[in-house]
Amino acid sequence: MKIDYINGVIPKLAEVKGILTRYNDLIVKLKAEEAQAIPNFDNAIKLLKPLMNVIS
Repeated sequence: MKIDYINGVIPKLAEVKGILTRYNDLIVKLKAEEAQAIPNFDNAIKLLKPLMNVIS
């Protein structure tokens, strides 16, 4: 899928330039988790909490 490709490639390209891609990294992790039959919402919340600290 196109979005999977974009969200997987952006962090790799940004890493070369020293740019953090927290949201893309989170999307990639959540998409990998989505492949599970039952989503792990506790893990999704745990991954999102550090990003919320960056925003506030």
